[in-house]
Amino acid sequence: MERQQPATAPSAEQPDKAVVFEATHRRADGSSLFDGDADPRAGLEPFRAPEALTRQLHEEVAAMGLTVLAANPFSLTVQAPPGWSRQAGLGRGQSARDLVVPEGSSVLAGLAPVPRTALHGATPLPPPTPFFCLRAPVDILTALNGTVASLSGHDGDGITIAVVDSGCDVSHPFFTERQAQIELMLGPGIHGPDIDTLGHGTMVAGSILSIAPAARLRVIKTTDDLSLAAFKAAVAMTPRPQIIQNAWGHLVTGPDMTPYDKAVYAAITSAVEDGIVAVFAAGNQKIIFPPQVPAGLAAGGAYVDANGLYQASDYASGYVSALFADRAVPDICGLVGPAPNGVYITLPTAPGSTIDRYFAEHAYPQGDGGLPNDGWAVISGTSSASAQTSATTALLLQVRPDLGSADVKAILAKTARRIDVGISAQGGRSGPPYPNIATGWGLIDIGAALALAQRERG
Repeated sequence: MERQQPATAPSAEQPDKAVVFEATHRRADGSSLFDGDADPRAGLEPFRAPEALTRQLHEEVAAMGLTVLAANPFSLTVQAPPGWSRQAGLGRGQSARDLVVPEGSSVLAGLAPVPRTALHGATPLPPPTPFFCLRAPVDILTALNGTVASLSGHDGDGITIAVVDSGCDVSHPFFTERQAQIELMLGPGIHGPDIDTLGHGTMVAGSILSIAPAARLRVIKTTDDLSLAAFKAAVAMTPRPQIIQNAWGHLVTGPDMTPYDKAVYAAITSAVEDGIVAVFAAGNQKIIFPPQVPAGLAAGGAYVDANGLYQASDYASGYVSALFADRAVPDICGLVGPAPNGVYITLPTAPGSTIDRYFAEHAYPQGDGGLPNDGWAVISGTSSASAQTSATTALLLQVRPDLGSADVKAILAKTARRIDVGISAQGGRSGPPYPNIATGWGLIDIGAALALAQRERG
């Protein structure tokens, strides 16, 4: 769900589309999280609203005709109906690029429009073709040194992973034959149908269950502009998931956070502080947010070729964040094939989905020219890599429920296979010193990570 375009505020020229915003409260001194000089990186507590103030904000935006979809102490995700901007008198002269302040509001400090961009990026990934590739689940386990762990019963049993994505085809034979525990939910603002028309969420679920087949997946179907609302819904689940899997974001390359970025930062940071491991795809050939949030666990890519050489993927992003000092992305790597499209792992997708049909319409290397509804594709990317990271985290939490997000990061970092060859999509070189800006600490090593977690438990 990688967004590509900057936010544009609603105007009278956009009357026919429902618009999603993040709304925040005004503090007693009149300031807010969305102010230009407000910096949540310095601490979240000044921006946390008491329950009474959140209720007031809810009432005020509802009175404006906005529907509250999700909430946390920092912002509300709200949706405006088609034509609301015109009816509310929001013309060009009253809207900024990244903040809308309706007249007459008292508790409401402002509305931050969600960046509008295409779901999952503009370039679909290719399907199976007669070339070297890995096949789920066996080859994934082999390449990540997870075979012995799998045979020893490390399967993610007892761990819940919330998956914020495009849905999941739970009837796919890959899932039914494994008796996978997948619960499909419609995210805030999503009214159905509960199918995966894109095919991306099905692929992500297949990646997770290749490593952690007994984990419970709660897949929250969402869209590009409602991903933060879905994340909030995941945090609010009862019982709370131990892990939230994410492959969404938008382009952010400058040093300044927009009001929307601040809402995203607050939601992720507070979730991690509350004990959740939030895993994000680093991006495919793009520099995106929110994988730059330091509290998150950002997954990039590396691969092993037909000759057994491990190297960085030049399809996966690796860069230094301009938003956060000393923050490099990724933290760790999963399996991602090389450019131009990361054609590398045979994974399930929803039969007849956008991904499936696209692959059938294009010859290699852009497609496989196969059947448009076979439900399989040779694909990879940091979405799959993040899913592998979420699955490996589930194995760690299975043996060490006491681990926090920082503990998981440390174990993965200490035990990762160092990648000494290759560059990231942005040209950052792999190799020492570690972490580097191509592969972070290196490629996940499931066996070594579990061994260290068990040793440290004593």
